[in-house]
Amino acid sequence: MAPTTPPHRVELISKYATGFIYYLSVEGVTGERVRLADNIKEAVESIKKYTKLPVAVGLGISTADQVRDVASSADGVVVGSALVNCLASNQGELDLILNRLSSKLSELLSGLT
Repeated sequence: MAPTTPPHRVELISKYATGFIYYLSVEGVTGERVRLADNIKEAVESIKKYTKLPVAVGLGISTADQVRDVASSADGVVVGSALVNCLASNQGELDLILNRLSSKLSELLSGLT
């Protein structure tokens, strides 16, 4: 669901969804962001009025602080671009990719402790 999804669509999507609801933390294209929207907690709470499914939030989440903030209200945090960037910036260097992925995951997970 996008931040611009109106309540009647949130209700409809929630009715037919399976597994989990994926909420986009910001409008726009995928990629790491310096700052996320201020209303993520309220949006997750609003979605949960319509479903018992877990709500995962993603799009732009790339720092431990962002992971901590999002995890305080969401059931899951999606950090795809943060990890893909580890691959893209080290193409052809398997050891470097693995080291960078490991470091980035450790950094992101530190937001949960």
